[in-house]
Formats: sequence, C-alpha cells, structure tokens
Amino acid sequence: MFGQGGITEIVLLGSPAYVLPNHILCDGHQHANFAYPNLSGRLNNQFGQPAAEHFCTPKLDAPFRGSNYYMRYAWGNEKTYMGNNTIGEITLIADIRQIDSPGWVNCPLMTSNGFPILEGILGDRFGPNYATPDLKPIIPSNSANGGMLTYYIRGLKGAAGGQAQNYVGTMILSAVESAPNGDWLPCKGQQVKAADYPQLNVVISNFYGGDSTNIQLPNPTTPAGLTYYMCANGAYPTYVGWN
Repeated sequence: MFGQGGITEIVLLGSPAYVLPNHILCDGHQHANFAYPNLSGRLNNQFGQPAAEHFCTPKLDAPFRGSNYYMRYAWGNEKTYMGNNTIGEITLIADIRQIDSPGWVNCPLMTSNGFPILEGILGDRFGPNYATPDLKPIIPSNSANGGMLTYYIRGLKGAAGGQAQNYVGTMILSAVESAPNGDWLPCKGQQVKAADYPQLNVVISNFYGGDSTNIQLPNPTTPAGLTYYMCANGAYPTYVGWN
C-alpha cells in the first residue's frame, strides 16, 4: 500500500550525498525486470519502451505520464505523524491501477466531502465543498537557490507490516499548514540551529546554505496552499559521498 513504503510510491530526497534503501532513482534509466519483479510488473512500459526484459523508471525533471497524486483522508495503522499516513499528506505514485486504494483520494480537483478531518484541513483553500488541489503530474525538482533535489521510487517491499521508515532528508508535500511534530520541518528556505537537528545537519550539511552553526532548509516551488516538509529526525539514508 502506498504511503507506507508501497511499491511505486515516489519519494523526494533533499541530499545528493545519500540514497534511500529499497529505492531506485527516477532518472528515466532502464532496469532488468528480474531485479525488481514487482515494480516492473506495475510500471510495465508506461515510462518508455526499453529492451526486452527491461523497464524504465519515470524521469522526474520533466512532466511525465502514467502517474497520479493522492491525498490521504483516513488514518492508517493508527499512525498519525507526518510521513506515515498523516491526513492531508500527498503522495505521488507511478501506478495508475491503485486509484481506489483505501484511505486516499485522487488530486485532480475533486471534492473530499464525507471525510470530516480532511475537510477541516482543506476548508475552501482549493475550491468549494472541500475540493482537493488540482495537481499536475510533476513536482519541482529544484530549490529556489539552485540546489537539485532527487527523486526515488520504491522498488522493493518495506519492513514487516508494510511500514516505511522516515529517512532524514526525505520530503513530503502536504496540505497541513504546520508540522504535527518536531521530526518534520517546513521547507521555506529558513535556517535552523544545527545543534537542534544533528541528524539533519549530517545529511544535508550546508547544501542549501547556512554556516557552521546553522542549517538552511530548501525552498522548493510549492503549489498554492501546500507545503513541503523535510524529515529532520529519523533513520539515516545510505551515504554515497558528496558529488
């Protein structure tokens, strides 16, 4: 199930020095079917016509087809924190067959009437009758100061029970106007004390600005009424070295 580390869920990572376990880059390259049998079966050839026994991931620095945005309207597995099924959280998924997945509504401008908690979050910010945002199949891949963000798509199943870990430096898009806990920070180009967020300081360092005592958060372009949040406390992604 997506939103819990589901296969074909797409994750945005704010550091070029790390990769996410069980994920592969959304760079349009082809991969062997046998290496990712579940992912290849769902993506098939919707992101390209590769050689036999191969499939392509979407290339997410440009518009692409075969993907959908979803917004969570119900809790999942009693998890109520950002990045693990928070109501109002938006997930980009590259599997058009999961439109009816429980707990999520599609985001090309439809009403969420009947989901009272989500209605309280949305109000009329995106249209009357608690409309969801009308999102196009693209997410900005550059921060305001030129730093490149990186997309990954989950290629393998998550931990037991399907739960995904919150990795430091990952980002989610949300209609929630304030982060529900200190593990997630809004990405608006602000600076925070490195001493307050030692894990985040290790992962993104001064990639987006800052100095020896301050970390600067990225400031990606955001659709009106929505905010990107970055995980500041959680599991470490895998270090591969600064480019």
